Amino acid sequence: MNRRRQPVPPPPAVSNPKFKFKALLYTAIFAACTITGTFYGAGLKTQQEWKTEKQKVQQATIDERIYMLESRKSELLKQKNELESKIGEIRKRIDAAAASTQT
Repeated sequence: MNRRRQPVPPPPAVSNPKFKFKALLYTAIFAACTITGTFYGAGLKTQQEWKTEKQKVQQATIDERIYMLESRKSELLKQKNELESKIGEIRKRIDAAAASTQT
C-alpha cells in the first residue's frame, strides 16, 4: 500500500482577513508601546542628568565655577573656529563655481 501524501492546507486562521487585521493591529500597538517607552525612558534619563549637573554647579566653589566656565568658553571658541573655517571653505567653493560658470 503506497499512499501519496496530500499537501497540508494552511490553517484557516491565516487566510482569514480578520486574523490578518488583528495581527497587524497587535504588531502596531506593540511597536507604538515600545517606541513610546524608549522616548519616555530617554527623557527621564536626560532629566536625571540635568539634575545632577545642576547640583554639581550649585555645590561647586567659586574657583571651580570659574574653571567650568572657562573650559566651556574654550570649547565654544573651538566650535566657532571650526564653523568659520567650514564657512570659508564653502564660500571658496561657491566663488570657484561662479568663476567657472562665467568663463
